[in-house]
Amino acid sequence: GGIKAVYSERDCPGIGKNFVREDSRLQAIGAYRDFLRRYALRAWLARVEADAAPSAATLLQGVPEDSALALRQFLEECLDVARRNAEAIRTCKQQDDIRGAQTFEGYAHAHAPTEEDPVVLKAQSEVGLMEAAVQKALQALD
Repeated sequence: GGIKAVYSERDCPGIGKNFVREDSRLQAIGAYRDFLRRYALRAWLARVEADAAPSAATLLQGVPEDSALALRQFLEECLDVARRNAEAIRTCKQQDDIRGAQTFEGYAHAHAPTEEDPVVLKAQSEVGLMEAAVQKALQALD
């Protein structure tokens, strides 16, 4: 049936004796949607980067209605998701640093600070590479 405040095993096979609230279900759907957009952007970029000089036809392959506007909108949405993901990683690491320092003496000596953390740096670097690759690819549409 329709939207509920709480979902049980009867509504969602596989959750067993657990339950899922509607707000948690919507958060999960958003997380999966964001993951799929990041994956789609990476797959699109890999295809385009494999072509040394991608044509507009290559760039638009698989884009609904073969529309440059649709492609631009899709890529901006995907880049926004990648940026938010990198920011979420940075924010989580900052929170870990604060909690860790409050909980464990010497925490800062055993852990890289946020601005030097390899996971944070990799996420930020990936966004920069994605932005540059998208910009370069879209120039072929102009």
